Amino acid sequence: MREIAALDAATIDRLAGLLTTKVGASFDRSASFHTWRFNGAPDLAYRFAEVDAPARALVTWRLPRPVELPVGTLVDLLADPNDGTALRAGIDHAITAMANCEAIIAGASDLRLVDALRSRGFVTVKTHHPTAVSTDRALLTRIAAEDCWHFTKADHDWDQIHPATH
Repeated sequence: MREIAALDAATIDRLAGLLTTKVGASFDRSASFHTWRFNGAPDLAYRFAEVDAPARALVTWRLPRPVELPVGTLVDLLADPNDGTALRAGIDHAITAMANCEAIIAGASDLRLVDALRSRGFVTVKTHHPTAVSTDRALLTRIAAEDCWHFTKADHDWDQIHPATH
């Protein structure tokens, strides 16, 4: 396990390619997506760690900003969803890195990642049911047919700043 300051495009693309062969569908997880999503955010600072070398997983998290409640966010875990050891190692590292937070939130749709999170003490407090809107009937049919989607907090603005109120 090692924290990294910069994302390596080849590593991300390799892990993203591996992921897409193991799930029915996922949103973009390419290096260009990671650069846009995690390095391009104007108000959020993400942290990253790789599990093993060569990397078997890439975990992304963020600590709360001073204006927020003290809640850390496990944003994404890019790995073979069948590699439970790598999933748990990434989760463990992020938990340790967010040890000063009062709570840690995560999101997952793939039951293998859900199980890895639960094995580390995460509990389900809210269930989201994704919806898709499109005029493309073929696309909607394909979306409905997939039984295993890979969604995390990286796929939505769920990890955006939530100011503390007094």
